[in-house]
Amino acid sequence: MEGDLYYQMPRKRLGHAVIINNLDREQLPTRRDVSSMAAVLQAIGFDVEIHRNLTSQGMNLVKRKVTEEKLHREANCFLMLVISHGTADNFLLDCEGNKTWNIESLVTEVCDVQVLVGKPKLFFIEACRGKENNFSMKLMSKDKCVPAPCGITLPSKQDVFVGFATVPGFVSFTSTDGSPYLQALAKELAEHHATTDLSDIHLLVKRKLAMTRLGEEGVRQGAEERSSLLSKLLFARYQGRCQGTVSEKGRIKAPFSFLSLSLPGSRSSSPAPPIRPHPLAAPQRPLSAFLPTPPPPPAQQASPASPAPHTSVSRSLSFPSSALVNRPSPVSRKAEEERRGVQGQEEQRRVQVQEEQRRVQNVTHVIEVKSSEVEAGLNELLDKVKEVYGGEGKVKVKKKNKQKVYSFKYTGPERGAHLLEGAIRNVKELQGKSELWKFTQTLEVSHITN
Repeated sequence: MEGDLYYQMPRKRLGHAVIINNLDREQLPTRRDVSSMAAVLQAIGFDVEIHRNLTSQGMNLVKRKVTEEKLHREANCFLMLVISHGTADNFLLDCEGNKTWNIESLVTEVCDVQVLVGKPKLFFIEACRGKENNFSMKLMSKDKCVPAPCGITLPSKQDVFVGFATVPGFVSFTSTDGSPYLQALAKELAEHHATTDLSDIHLLVKRKLAMTRLGEEGVRQGAEERSSLLSKLLFARYQGRCQGTVSEKGRIKAPFSFLSLSLPGSRSSSPAPPIRPHPLAAPQRPLSAFLPTPPPPPAQQASPASPAPHTSVSRSLSFPSSALVNRPSPVSRKAEEERRGVQGQEEQRRVQVQEEQRRVQNVTHVIEVKSSEVEAGLNELLDKVKEVYGGEGKVKVKKKNKQKVYSFKYTGPERGAHLLEGAIRNVKELQGKSELWKFTQTLEVSHITN
């Protein structure tokens, strides 16, 4: 039977989708790629979870979570998208440039989740896999590319699909817009997920990428995949909840309307934006050109004090005949009344926002850490972090080669932990450069007065 060729999706949830962007601070266009992919995956039905700028510890915490059985008990599949620096020997780097995940090992650990056995496990890797482009030219870099076996194998792991932005040994390009690969992927998913299985969608992505010339030099980039899918994956066969969710650090975003996606035609005739190859990174070119985030419903739109940018959606409209143009119907009168009501609500909200802005006071805390009083300065910084962000911790001091090594033992919000980690990195760097040094750490806090 034809139905036997397709994965069955009887469970309540379509599945969990994890997006990791370790280039969020380094390459700002990647933020557009995250937004576009999250919107499309949510519209398809995934529960999307976004992570940015993860250290090795943060990446391993995410992996530990996604390999828990309970996360997938009601899911029909799993998806992970990683935007990161990459290496020729199939490693993904954390936000600090450390080798963290081997792609084959990552796939193996996810495949070992028993409740996902027989279910599709999808991985999309936006990362470089070497240092060459399609002209076989070595890119200028202070790092040397160590020869290593290219490509990954899926020896005994079934129901896996791994999509790569580029082929082994080659770079993945970035532009001021984002990733050509993720642009094409999001656009083809948006247009064809209801009628076409994933393998054919990725074929369309590869064709589109192969026909796209990037930048003034007309560079090309080729995507590829490794697949051990045993059936066709058609997302439309999922008949459960049609609208997924998007969350980031515990914050749930408003549902994304799939019907409002803007999908213009081919842009091959227009000049491509400039590109800049990144030696070991998987850069991007945003899908905002194809898939802008739609404006919220009128009752939720931002006030004039903080307008939300959006791209208009091209649609075909039907107009009334000339005999009816000057004769408003009861429906149009009702619509006009609703419009005026919405305008009144918007004006009221604008006044409230302005009043709240007047009540907000920003307080800046400045902490100095000096070479002569390192421990005292770090303790002062820790106390201020606990006051501002909460949590508990202490400063730890060890001696190594007659030099004091400092660290924090801190349990609290991630933002506070990142700030303290950055302070320790500054101390280590300055200790290696000079005996006399000082750095200043600032914390800005907003208070609302009555």
